[in-house]
Amino acid sequence: MKYLRLTPALILVSVIVGSLLASSTGSAQDSELLEIQLIRTFGFQAGLQVQGSFSARIFGPEDISSVRLYLDGETIGTAKQAPFRVDFNTGDFAAGEHRLWAEAVTGSGDLLCSAERRLIFLTAEEGLGSVSNYLFPIFILIAVGIVFSYLLLMRSAKSERFRVGEYGVAGGAVCRRCALPFSRHFFAPNLVVGKLERCPHCGHWAIVPRAAVSELKAAEGRYESDRDQGAYEPDGADDEWQRRIEDTRFED
Repeated sequence: MKYLRLTPALILVSVIVGSLLASSTGSAQDSELLEIQLIRTFGFQAGLQVQGSFSARIFGPEDISSVRLYLDGETIGTAKQAPFRVDFNTGDFAAGEHRLWAEAVTGSGDLLCSAERRLIFLTAEEGLGSVSNYLFPIFILIAVGIVFSYLLLMRSAKSERFRVGEYGVAGGAVCRRCALPFSRHFFAPNLVVGKLERCPHCGHWAIVPRAAVSELKAAEGRYESDRDQGAYEPDGADDEWQRRIEDTRFED
């Protein structure tokens, strides 16, 4: 049986190869121990594309003593106490592709290195254009939703009759023109300060907030008083147009 004879040259090669493998394994572990979280302060971010002010927060072992942030091999900031954070603005650098990574030194003197992050810096004009491209479909969806809600509102307004004390999920409102109560519709467009509604009594369109119980009670009293005296009759859609035609006879 033949045995492999370990010559000094073979021993030296084995030591070098082992050192390289150990070094490679250590680097991979270091990359997993150190992590960069990119937080947008002001600007645009979509995937790899960024523009504006950002904060790079570095996370790793508890015994980290200092952190250095690199962009394309150049130091762009350091942090020597937790939370380890480095702020930067993409406008301070050339537009295009960049490589971002961090190095940290532990209390025992070990050097940790994060994995590289590939980023594409946009100019202010490119960032504004990208924002517009993202917002335009959203505005279209909002407009379609408002139109759809308006159509549902018109359809339900024709089929519903006002009933005192019944206001539904969206609550009741008091018309600013005739001071009478009516129900707000669930599908009516919500414009922050109130819903866009049409008063079933006088036909007035307005953005009305949800009325308090006391306001509705007072308006209900006016409604019932006018109804008992015969001074008020709810107008249907046809009656409203007929009234307007009658009113035009007295106009010059």
